[in-house]
Amino acid sequence: MNSVRKKLEEEDMRFEDALAGLEATVKRLESENLDLDESLRLYEKGMRFAEVCRRKLDEAEKKIERLARTAEGPVVVADAGFQNFPSGEGAPPGEKFGDDD
Repeated sequence: MNSVRKKLEEEDMRFEDALAGLEATVKRLESENLDLDESLRLYEKGMRFAEVCRRKLDEAEKKIERLARTAEGPVVVADAGFQNFPSGEGAPPGEKFGDDD
C-alpha cells in the first residue's frame, strides 16, 4: 500500500476504529514473542493509530470550543473537566463539581 493511499485511509478512519486498532496492536506487542523487525513494524502501526486518535480528539475539542462560544466570543467551557462550573451546572447528570464522596 503506498503512503498516499494509507494517509487517505487514516484520514477517513473513525476514532473508535483507530482506538480499537491501537489497543489490538499494543496487546499483540505485549503478548507475543516477536522478532525485532515485526516489533518495529507493529510499533510504527500503533503510532499511526495513536496519531489518528490524537487528531480526531483535537478536532472534537476545537468543535466543542466553537460551539461553546458566547455572542461576545469567549469560550465558556475550557475543557471537559467542568472546572468552570463550581455549582456543578453543566456537569453530567448525577454529578456535582466538588462532591468528593
